[in-house]
Amino acid sequence: MVEFSFIKSRSNKAGLSCTLVFDQENGFDEELSLFQLLKDSGKISGAGAFFYIDGHPEYKFSQKNIKDKLASTSEFRAIFVQAALEVLKTRLS
Repeated sequence: MVEFSFIKSRSNKAGLSCTLVFDQENGFDEELSLFQLLKDSGKISGAGAFFYIDGHPEYKFSQKNIKDKLASTSEFRAIFVQAALEVLKTRLS
């Protein structure tokens, strides 16, 4: 895990940070980094094998299988992307 911070920015808010997931074989993992962002933002509820995105308890997952769930369930992927976009939009000025 890598803590990423904007120290200075001409086009957006400075001082914001986020955690990026780094895999030594493949580099930064976009899906797990977005999952971590949602988790840090309080958009993920539940625990263990029963995590879910707020407002969508019908799609349960675990940290271990989230990448498989995103690849196999298009409805879940759409909900995941929409939740991530909502969080990311709040970080823009």
